[in-house]
Amino acid sequence: MKKFFILTLFLSSCTSQQGYWHKEVASQDELSQIKYKCLQEAQQPYSYSRQDYFFGGESKSEITTNSDLFKLCMNANGAYWKISK
Repeated sequence: MKKFFILTLFLSSCTSQQGYWHKEVASQDELSQIKYKCLQEAQQPYSYSRQDYFFGGESKSEITTNSDLFKLCMNANGAYWKISK
């Protein structure tokens, strides 16, 4: 469920123009598999740490999605961004 939410959030922010990913002669299932594969390939670990003399500091580690890598993967698999009218 968390991956679906991240995917939905990411895809909704991929571009400022309203549209959708499209691939000629592909079923919705095939396109979903391509999106999932590309999302997995575009995810990268991100770490942050900060030391503070008074408060001890903080550290954070999470996964971020490289949107350029995601778009390149989608294009390499024959999908393209189609702008809604």
